[in-house]
Amino acid sequence: MTKDNGVSDRAIPGRWSRKKRDLATIAWVSFLTAVCGSVVTFALLDPPHLSSVWSAGWELNPISGHVIIFLFIWLLTYVAAWVSVFMLRTGPAPGHSRGADGAPITKTHEPHENNPDLADEDWL
Repeated sequence: MTKDNGVSDRAIPGRWSRKKRDLATIAWVSFLTAVCGSVVTFALLDPPHLSSVWSAGWELNPISGHVIIFLFIWLLTYVAAWVSVFMLRTGPAPGHSRGADGAPITKTHEPHENNPDLADEDWL
């Protein structure tokens, strides 16, 4: 069975679903962003210096400082990318603003129509 644009409804063997592709893209983009963010962070910050300002009771060596900050940046960028994809995928359907699917088209007004104080303003 084909859709009206000629694309088959059947799944292609070995092809990932849209959800898997979205998650893989989010993970890859956030990983690359975390790498760049870590490079910038550690160009400005020295991990051995972090252990002197660390308030936890355990010692923080340079490697664990790198790992903790990298994972924090990766998590932060992963959540930001996931929220972006979520908003794109759950947004209104195409044509929504044009009144598709029987929804009424929103009528717009000139600003001075409802406010007589703005009647002398030039709105062009």
